[in-house]
Amino acid sequence: MQEYCSPVSKEASRAAAIDALMIDAERLAQLLDVSVSLVRKMDRSGKIPAPLKLGSCVRWRVDEIAAWVRADCPDRQRWAKMREAALGAGGRLVAPSSTMQRQCSGVAA
Repeated sequence: MQEYCSPVSKEASRAAAIDALMIDAERLAQLLDVSVSLVRKMDRSGKIPAPLKLGSCVRWRVDEIAAWVRADCPDRQRWAKMREAALGAGGRLVAPSSTMQRQCSGVAA
C-alpha cells in the first residue's frame, strides 16, 4: 500500500503543534524552530520544562511551553518555582508576573 504525503509548510506544522495538548520532541523542535537534537540536549541539561511520560512516550504540554517562552525561557529548576508560584496564585498556568519572578529568584519584592 502506498502512502500519500502532502507537503506541509513550516507554519502549518507549527499551527498543528499549537493545536495539540501535548507534543513530542520533534514537534517541540518545530515549535521552537530548533533541531530535535537540541531539544533533547536541552532536556538532558535541564534547560526546558520537564516532559511528561505516558508509558514509553515523552511529551511536553503545549500550554506550559507557551508560558515558559513568555517567561523568557528560564532553566528547569527556576521554571518549576515560577510555575508553582503561578499555579498557586490562580490555579492556571500563565506567564508569571515580574513580582513572582523576583520572589522565585530570591530578590526581595
